[in-house]
Amino acid sequence: MNRDEKFMDEALKEARVALSEGCSPFGAVLVKNEEVRFRAHNTTRKNNDPTAHAELSLIRKACKELKGKSLKGYTLYTTAEPCAMCMGHVFLPRLKILYMVFL
Repeated sequence: MNRDEKFMDEALKEARVALSEGCSPFGAVLVKNEEVRFRAHNTTRKNNDPTAHAELSLIRKACKELKGKSLKGYTLYTTAEPCAMCMGHVFLPRLKILYMVFL
């Protein structure tokens, strides 16, 4: 398994968690220095929040913990092409690159 497959597998694990919670199966992870630093999954139904997509939840969580708005140097792995809302937010924190797989 290569590097990208390894991190995509971690995003897929998050998607499975979302599915087990009755939500759409989307997951995402943020990687820096070859390590998964943050992870999240879709919680829109669970939290009755239409903006709780995996990517947006992940970015919120990371920025809150890092106490800043920049995620420069982080790589995003997500299990589906981000929607228009999420795609806009993917670029704001200056994420390094985006990898995705279509389920």
